[in-house]
Amino acid sequence: VSNDESYVNVVDTYNSNNYSGDEMLITLCNKKNIKCIPLHNIDIYKDDKIKRRKKLPSPRTEIKISLWSLLKDCIGKDLSRITMPIYLNEPSSFLQRLSEDFQYIYLLKYASNEMNSLSRLAFVTVFTISPFASVIGRTYKAFNPLLGETYELTHRKFNFIAEQVVHHPPITAYHCHNEYMENFASIIVNVRITGTSVEVTIPELIWLFIT
Repeated sequence: VSNDESYVNVVDTYNSNNYSGDEMLITLCNKKNIKCIPLHNIDIYKDDKIKRRKKLPSPRTEIKISLWSLLKDCIGKDLSRITMPIYLNEPSSFLQRLSEDFQYIYLLKYASNEMNSLSRLAFVTVFTISPFASVIGRTYKAFNPLLGETYELTHRKFNFIAEQVVHHPPITAYHCHNEYMENFASIIVNVRITGTSVEVTIPELIWLFIT
C-alpha cells in the first residue's frame, strides 16, 4: 500500500474509467519520470527495438569423426539409452526444438478461415510437414531434457509450454494454443538402428483443435 496521494488519485481515476493495467502502469511511470516500454504495443514480427541473433557468438569447431565407429555397437538398441559424445549435440534442448514445430503456425490460421473441409485439411497437412524445413543443414541432435525440465515460449503469437515428464523411456508433454488453435500431446520417440537404416516411431496421438 502506498501513501502517495498522486498514486491513489491516478488509480482511482483509471479504475473509474475502466482503463487497462498496462495503460495505468505507463501513466504512473510517466508521472514519476520513469522510462517504460509499452509492451502491449510491441509486435515481434515488426518491432525493430528487439535485436535477435541469427547465429551463435562463437562458431562451432568442426570435428571429423566416423559415425560408423560410434554407431556400429548400437545396432538393435534404443538410442535413448546410449551415451553419445557431447560434440554430436547442438546447444539447444529437445524441448526448444519441439517449439520450432510452430514456426509456421499461421498456416493453421488460414485453415481456420477456410469453409471447405478439403482446404482445411490441405493447410493442416502443410503445417504438419513444415518442421522439416528447419532440419536442413542441422546434422546435430538436441540435448535430452532433464526430468522435470520445462520450456516456455510466449512471444511468437502463441503460448507454448513443454515438460519432460518421464526420463526412461523419454516422454515429453507439451501444450500450445492461441486464439484459433489448440495443440497438445505426450511425445514418446523410439529411435532404433537396424544396421541399414534408422527407425523413428512416435506411437502416441497428437491432438489438434482448430476454431
